[in-house]
Amino acid sequence: MLLKCSILANADFPLCTVLNTCQRNGCTLDQKYDASLCYPKCKNYYIGVATVCWGYCSHVCGSGYTDMGLYCYRWWPPHSCYKPRYDRGVGSLPYHPWTSGLGCKGFGVRMSKG
Repeated sequence: MLLKCSILANADFPLCTVLNTCQRNGCTLDQKYDASLCYPKCKNYYIGVATVCWGYCSHVCGSGYTDMGLYCYRWWPPHSCYKPRYDRGVGSLPYHPWTSGLGCKGFGVRMSKG
């Protein structure tokens, strides 16, 4: 069986996979890269932080509110505003190391051990 070996591979660290493994070039168009994973993009007026999409204070609560992380706050007259959020699910890896290599680019590998 032919193997594809990483440029890091050596006799003590034989990092090899079967021929025709490949990686995707990052996230798909409907995904956003965050913390080494691909997540579904958030709706308009939301920003993604890992698995959660948070609403923008200016859009949800109006002008004059400060983003306090979990909520929005207006200093005068004092008022807090609930910051909407929703879960966008678990992220996926930006590559698929065990797929058919047809039409894919390799991930820094050479064709022989060494």
